[in-house]
Amino acid sequence: MVLKEVSTIIPPNQADGAPKRINMIARKDFRDRFEAEKPGHEKFFSSLFGGEWTIKLDPSNLFTYTEEKDASMFGYYCNKYFADGQVRDNLANFTKEYAADGITQINKLAHTHTITIEPSSSTSAGLDFADGKFRILFSEPDGFTSGASYWSGSLSSAVSAAEASGPQTSAGQPRQMSIVAKRDIRDRFEAEIGPIEERVRKYLQAPDFTLDPNFEANYAFYAAWEEELKADPDETAIRQVEKGWEGMIGYFTLKYFVRLADYLRDEGFAKDEMLREGFKEVVNANWVVVRQVEDEVFKDARGNTEDAVIEDGVLVFRTTRKAFGWNEGRCVMKIMDLL
Repeated sequence: MVLKEVSTIIPPNQADGAPKRINMIARKDFRDRFEAEKPGHEKFFSSLFGGEWTIKLDPSNLFTYTEEKDASMFGYYCNKYFADGQVRDNLANFTKEYAADGITQINKLAHTHTITIEPSSSTSAGLDFADGKFRILFSEPDGFTSGASYWSGSLSSAVSAAEASGPQTSAGQPRQMSIVAKRDIRDRFEAEIGPIEERVRKYLQAPDFTLDPNFEANYAFYAAWEEELKADPDETAIRQVEKGWEGMIGYFTLKYFVRLADYLRDEGFAKDEMLREGFKEVVNANWVVVRQVEDEVFKDARGNTEDAVIEDGVLVFRTTRKAFGWNEGRCVMKIMDLL
């Protein structure tokens, strides 16, 4: 019986350094247990991320990293990279957790809608984005069969890494806001700010009072500093960046407005017309904003921090990259001094 040649199998090259020849057992298993299932896997990716996705494997290269004892399971392992239940759960959870922002970014980073499997010098399985492709990575030292179930757990990290190392949006501009930051803003700021805003407006009897998180500017400010530290030859400099700040930007910002509402309540603004009128005279723009500033701007000539100031009738809660999320108490305590 002569087996039908599988179109995606590269004819073996016997030259020195070329991938080792795929034996008949492995070729048959690849055909029967991967090629037969590949359309379903492509449909899964297409339904998950939108568009038409294509899986393109180089079986000769993959077989080079497969032990002879696993030859009869070669197609099984190729299939497992896409069919494993944990893999599919991780991919589906990513789309739920990061919603449209995550899907949009996946399509941007993997704009060719091509999925490959490649070896990596890393000691663990994972993925990255290169040349517009979605590249599943297995540990070269551990071999091809080692990473079938584990690569998908790092999808969000891979997207974040690609965002951070990608080209600038335009000359001189910092990187765009990451999906991690957008998720935190959505889940821990936008979902919580409504009642806080209502409290502030009630205490001030100012129905149009605005709470401005200033996310775009603050994100760009923090991200630019992080990029500067990455270029610093002193590796310890990067430790100055608050670890995980992107995933805390929504929560940290919310803290300033929660503290403002609590301060207005505790000081009795709701029942004290004099306090309300004094506040409105100074904060006549009916606006409060959270703003990142440089350290030298944050302190006065004597080294005292100026956590809150009035600028053009706007109450500005000021913070620095190191103080972000930790100085909200000092911000509100300055209010009475400004009135």
